[in-house]
Amino acid sequence: MEIKDRLGWIQETGITYNMEETKSLIRAMFKGHMKHGDDPDAARIILLIGNHGEGKTRALEQVALEMGWAHDNFHAGAVDSQDNTGLQKEKDGQTIHSKPRHIPIFDPPKSKSGYGVFVIEEFGSNDNTEFQNQARQMAEGRLGEFCKHPNWLIAATSNPESDQYLTVNKLDAALVSRLVIVPLKTELEEKLRYWRTKTGELMFEKLYWFLLMNRGLISAADSRSWYNLGKTLRDCEEDHEVLAGTIYKAFKMATNKEIAAAFEMFQKKGNDPDQYPISGEQLLSANVETMTVLFDRLGRWIRDPKNCGVLVQATKHDMILRIRETAPETANEKPENIAQFLELITTEGFADMAQDVLNVLKEKRPNICNQVLANMKRGEEFTPAGTRLLALMDGHMARRAGKKTKTKSKDGDDDE
Repeated sequence: MEIKDRLGWIQETGITYNMEETKSLIRAMFKGHMKHGDDPDAARIILLIGNHGEGKTRALEQVALEMGWAHDNFHAGAVDSQDNTGLQKEKDGQTIHSKPRHIPIFDPPKSKSGYGVFVIEEFGSNDNTEFQNQARQMAEGRLGEFCKHPNWLIAATSNPESDQYLTVNKLDAALVSRLVIVPLKTELEEKLRYWRTKTGELMFEKLYWFLLMNRGLISAADSRSWYNLGKTLRDCEEDHEVLAGTIYKAFKMATNKEIAAAFEMFQKKGNDPDQYPISGEQLLSANVETMTVLFDRLGRWIRDPKNCGVLVQATKHDMILRIRETAPETANEKPENIAQFLELITTEGFADMAQDVLNVLKEKRPNICNQVLANMKRGEEFTPAGTRLLALMDGHMARRAGKKTKTKSKDGDDDE
């Protein structure tokens, strides 16, 4: 089966991997490579396929960093195809080549683990026949007279099948059979979680809040377009002499006139903190004095759900994103702050939001979850809000308590 036929079949079935699934598969293949080595006659090649900015290279980089692997890449068209063969010289009447310095796979990876992943980016997108042949050779672990070191794993990235990608030349059937094709489609929540960590670097903060409060608009542009728009907005915000209408036109060019008009209205909020969600980081780590100010603001929003309900929702979302993206060892969440937040929104009719937060805590911070619930007690009894939340948690805590009681009882019987 040709590569375009395989991709067509995948597209018809609707098979896609989200970011977490993609990284899970990459992680498993990295571990398998370390454990079982590389069979040169049947080496597998991970091929991630997705739109620009979907996170294909990032997924490989993050897993490599996590596992102590080297990460290097080769971008189609970044160098002339002649440079990939290395310098020529004559030896014993034969023409030989030196190793091309920008392709490291012929030497042992320089990494903590001793392993590395070499990524061929934009695989299949260059119409230069010689370059295509070289890319295929590298995917198979060789280039001219050189063979890759066995501790390198080859991966590739490309865009969805089109006239430009993966249809220029027919790939060798033997190479196609080695491809582990991973169609990557990052989920909306995964995009927001990543953007949250890159606010100020990739994503302009106001644009992040706009998208968090209008999540249905995210699909109007690909991730890279949002990044670029965010940087443009940042530059315009910093330059107070930018002409009126410039931001609207930049937004309209990147998305459409309806979204541009919506952001124009959003910008009119100015810098009034009452018009923007409270960041999860601020809410989770604030001191008592700051919490008083934040809860006054939350209370006003909650009493006006028609106009401010979206702010409460976005605040909850950002808190969840922050918990999910922060490693437990670096987290500084205050259980008493979370408990107060949950008490407030549960009492005022937003119990479903409180349940969302507790479910994430249960998954990511079980110890914090227990401390939060302990803060929702008055003496030995749970507050009404705490009682309601326990009921909403599908009996999780009750089952856990029952399991502990059973274990104690069994230990007591054994002692007897």
